[in-house]
Amino acid sequence: MEYLDWFIRETLRMYPITPIIINRECAEQIDLPGIGRISPGTKITLDMYSLHYNNDLWGPVDTKQFYPERFATKRH
Repeated sequence: MEYLDWFIRETLRMYPITPIIINRECAEQIDLPGIGRISPGTKITLDMYSLHYNNDLWGPVDTKQFYPERFATKRH
């Protein structure tokens, strides 16, 4: 069952069910190191494909390759 869980997670990583772009509004001031300050009321847009195919987050195996074993490693 563990491998089935990895398989489903990898499928959802490669083919997310959410829209390509997600929009949110910042509710409180946030300071991001190296980026700057985000003020309340600022619209934040997140591109899911850029996030899900980011090699820095999902490497070392190429993110365009279907590889369920990438979920074998605990990341949190």
